[in-house]
Amino acid sequence: MLSVERVGALRGPNIWGRVTALEALVTLNPPTTLPAWERVLARAGVRLPSMDLHDLAGESSPLSWARLLARVAVSLQREAGVRVALSCAALGGEPHSFRVVVEYSEEDVGRKAFQQAVSFLTAVIADAPYD
Repeated sequence: MLSVERVGALRGPNIWGRVTALEALVTLNPPTTLPAWERVLARAGVRLPSMDLHDLAGESSPLSWARLLARVAVSLQREAGVRVALSCAALGGEPHSFRVVVEYSEEDVGRKAFQQAVSFLTAVIADAPYD
């Protein structure tokens, strides 16, 4: 459903901010139908209650899925005790392709959180179990 083409580390000030960040090119390959956006947000909020999703409610554009992925990656790092804040997404140039940017302070932790965020969001979309 979500395929990650590449993930690069931005190890200093960059176009997204003055913090270290991961920049990933992500493609959303939707199945025939995606579940309703509000349902996905509700599932994500139940599974990761510390994540603030209020500003994503009502969006439901294709870019919203990428923003949710970025938000999950930051939230997972925060759950691990890492102080990060930056998460954003932009169109990637190809249909259903996005650039997802996530701040990190420890690169390995940031990369692992991003990988887990992809797994988490895939499970949320499919309404499948996720540990």
